[in-house]
Amino acid sequence: MVKNTFNPEDIEFARKNALASGEAVEPDRYPELTHFPVGMMWDLVPVPDSIATPEFAFFHLRSYQLEERDYALENFLANWNMIWESGELRRDFLLANPQYAKKLSERLSWIKALPEDSNIYLLPEVDDIQYEIYAPLFHLLPKRTLERFGLPILHKGIWPPLMYDYWVRPIAPRDFLKRLQSAFAAHIWPLINSGSSMRSFAKDDPIRVLSHGLNYWLPYAYLMTEQRMREFPRSELDEQLKEKRERAQSTLPDGITAEVPRMGGPIWTGEDEAWDATEELVSTADQNGKLRQIIDAVRSNRVEEDFSPCWSFAKEDFERKLYSKRSKIKVEFVQLDDTIPVHSGKSEVIDNLLWEDMMALVDAKDRRVVVCLRNGITKVGEISRHLGYANHSPISKSLARIREQARAYFNHR
Repeated sequence: MVKNTFNPEDIEFARKNALASGEAVEPDRYPELTHFPVGMMWDLVPVPDSIATPEFAFFHLRSYQLEERDYALENFLANWNMIWESGELRRDFLLANPQYAKKLSERLSWIKALPEDSNIYLLPEVDDIQYEIYAPLFHLLPKRTLERFGLPILHKGIWPPLMYDYWVRPIAPRDFLKRLQSAFAAHIWPLINSGSSMRSFAKDDPIRVLSHGLNYWLPYAYLMTEQRMREFPRSELDEQLKEKRERAQSTLPDGITAEVPRMGGPIWTGEDEAWDATEELVSTADQNGKLRQIIDAVRSNRVEEDFSPCWSFAKEDFERKLYSKRSKIKVEFVQLDDTIPVHSGKSEVIDNLLWEDMMALVDAKDRRVVVCLRNGITKVGEISRHLGYANHSPISKSLARIREQARAYFNHR
C-alpha cells in the first residue's frame, strides 16, 4: 500500500471542504448517507426480476496522487457500482456501451470471463484508509463516537462507492482503519451483547473480534442499504423517454425490465435514523450472515461436523502440530457456511469456497482451542487470482499464528 504524504495547502483545503460543521453536525442532521442520483448518468437501466446475492471485491487502484490517477478506470468502476439495481446484468450492459468497452483496460479484462449469474461490487481500494469501501459503516456513527475515537467528522457519505475521495486523505489519521474498527465495534456492541460492556471481554475474545470485523458487516450493510433504496421512487417519464423505454424493452428477454433509475436522496439522516439503520444491519446479518449462529457457536463450542475435505485436513494438521502427550489440548473447529463472500487480501479461495474472518477461543479450564471459520460460496473463485490475492494464503497463516499462540499459552500455565 502507498503511504500518504500531503503538503500544508492540501491539508488546509481538505479541512475546509471535507469536514462537516455548523448545522450539518447537529444530531438531527448527522450522520448521513445519501444515494447518488443515477439518473444524472443513465436514462434507463436493465433490472432483473430477481437479483443474485452480491459478492464484494476490493479493486486496488495504483495511486492516490491526483496527477497519477487513472480516471477512465475509476469512471468505469463508479458506473459499475452505480447501476447496482442491474445486478448480474451490469457487465453486459456496460460492455455494450462503446464508451466503456474502450475503457476496459487489461486490468479489467477478467470481467469478460465472469459467470453470467455473478453479481459483484467492485470496491475502490487505494491505500490502508479504505474509507470508500466502509463508508456505509462509517456513516452510521454519531459525531460523539467519531470524536471519541479520533476520527474526522466527514461530510455526508455517498452510496454506492464511486471514485475514491482524495480529500479525505489529508485529514485522516494514519491508523484510520484501526480507529474505524474500534469505533464501529463500540457502536454495534449493545446490539450483539447487551448484557455486558465490551470492557468485560478480553481484546482477543471472539465476540469482540467479530464486532471489529468490518469485512463481516460490510456485505450486510450493502444489503440493508439496497433494501432501503428499493423504496425510493423513480423519476417521471416524459414522452421522449417513454418511447425510448418501449424500444429498449422490446429488445429485452422475459424477466428483465428497462427502468428509469431511482431518484437520489438521503438513505438515513441524523442519529435516530442511523440507529434504526444499525438495527436493520444487525437483523440483516442475522438473516443472511448467521450472526447469532456465530455467537452461539463461540459461546457454546457447538461444532459442525460437515467440513469440506480441505478444512478437515487443516483441522487434522492443526491438531497434529499442536498435540503433545503432556499438553493434552483438545482442538475443535466450528464451520459456518453460506455467508456472503468478500474478496480481499484477507481472504483465501480454495475451489469455490472463500474463507475469512477466523476467530479462535482458548478455553484455559478445559485446555481446549475452538477455531471458528466463516466461509462463503463464491461463483467467481478466479477473481482473487485476477485481483492479486490468490497466493496470500491468509487463512493458513492465521491458523499458524493461532497454533503458536495456543502452544505458548498452554505451555506457560
